[in-house]
Amino acid sequence: FVKDGFKVHLVIDIEEASKRAMLDERAGERYKSSEEAIEYIKSRKESESVRYFSKYGVNIYNLENYDYIIDTTFMNPDRVVDMILEQYNK
Repeated sequence: FVKDGFKVHLVIDIEEASKRAMLDERAGERYKSSEEAIEYIKSRKESESVRYFSKYGVNIYNLENYDYIIDTTFMNPDRVVDMILEQYNK
């Protein structure tokens, strides 16, 4: 976390995240079921939480650490980018 940086936190419903993961064709991330994708996502989030806290002393789940929070559950990537740029330029 850069002290004077513009920090954005993206939120998504876990079910939607698993659907997107199942549809994505990234190498190395193939899931047999939505449940498997959810378990992987939860595990990755926990790993990130531990890593950021151990390296930077930051709780990534403390929303006060962010300048802007977006729920991306029902948005496409272009809309998310537009919202971030709009908020940043304010």
